[in-house]
Amino acid sequence: MNMKMWCLGVGLALSSALAVPSSSATSTVAGIESSTAIESGSASAVFCPRHESGELTLRLALFDAAGLNARVTTSLKQEIERIFAGVGVGIEWMEPEVLAAGRPHGYVLKVLMLGFEPTAWNLRPDVMGTVLGRRFPATAVYLFEPVIVRTLVPSGRRLMTPLELGRAFGRVTAHEIVHVLAPDLEHASSGLMAAAQHGQSLNSPVERFDGQSATAFRLGLSSVLRRERR
Repeated sequence: MNMKMWCLGVGLALSSALAVPSSSATSTVAGIESSTAIESGSASAVFCPRHESGELTLRLALFDAAGLNARVTTSLKQEIERIFAGVGVGIEWMEPEVLAAGRPHGYVLKVLMLGFEPTAWNLRPDVMGTVLGRRFPATAVYLFEPVIVRTLVPSGRRLMTPLELGRAFGRVTAHEIVHVLAPDLEHASSGLMAAAQHGQSLNSPVERFDGQSATAFRLGLSSVLRRERR
């Protein structure tokens, strides 16, 4: 299959593979109900739709197939908003029902939270999130809830709160969103756009967005939004 695929792995570079336990930890994690289980850069934004505050605006729609607790979902969205606000990008959340009712005006990126293992799609068992396809911009990012939970809550650790779980989900989602809008961007050596993430980085008080990644993301989003105005 001829496709470009970005994957966020667990604890090691993408050129490696990590075997992780296949059993799901979601049944023991507080706040989860599973059916299966920022240095900012600058970029030109001429003629681009903007948020009320003057920021660029990215529309997102969350499709939750993993059955996240409502408080986890709220924390996830807040973390995404926090990360991108730091680089001058506002987030507008679209309801899935609105998209299902008819194609909305403008670009909307779908965020799909999946409750199954990445191996079901022939991906490595340590993949937390991915973007599939060659189209720019892609229309969806995919997150694998069981892998994120295992990374955040290794065996023997305390239960995570909904705030902590949502923060981790939000950071993995933000990482994949940047890949959608900056597909040629290389992974950073550390921070939000590092190729590998550990439980500690997913739940640290602040995860930094490096300047190069921030600039590439804003340029990509500006390009997409300019095309809407043509």
